[in-house]
Amino acid sequence: MNVEPMFYAMLERISEEKLVESVFRVLKKKRYLVVLDDIWKNEVWDILKHAFPPKGKKGSKVLLTTRNKEIATYADPHSFPLEPPLLTNDQAWELLSRKAFPKDILIKHGYPQEYENLGREMVKKCGGLPLAIVVLGGLLATKKTPREWEKTGRFTRAMLIRMWIAEGFLSQALNGRR
Repeated sequence: MNVEPMFYAMLERISEEKLVESVFRVLKKKRYLVVLDDIWKNEVWDILKHAFPPKGKKGSKVLLTTRNKEIATYADPHSFPLEPPLLTNDQAWELLSRKAFPKDILIKHGYPQEYENLGREMVKKCGGLPLAIVVLGGLLATKKTPREWEKTGRFTRAMLIRMWIAEGFLSQALNGRR
């Protein structure tokens, strides 16, 4: 029996407040690690924070990830947000190649030098941002020829920024700060 649809149907019927109370009751009795991934607004934290007991069992933790340092410091003003460093060009190429080429093809055949030359040029445009490289790698995985890779690589910086805004990776406000 697939319980996932039933779970989602139940979640839709329960109020936000009741859900927060239920999570709180469960967590106050247990040691926990909760990961809240990709929080975009302070208001989201304002809703979710009530689900976590202020004095949880020893060792309990909430890990919040965000692309916005202000949200991290808002959630816990006494913490020191960790900002992963940007990838080097070699690390960026390694990540791109893992996303763009199926593992079995890489193991058996590697990739032609032409793909590497094109890919290394494209990852430079991503500025070492892992998320941008992963998105680009996913796009390139659908391209079968070096010519298709080349067309993809012709995106200008402005086009890339517009794509990121459309995908929600950057806010519209950042577009004016190029």
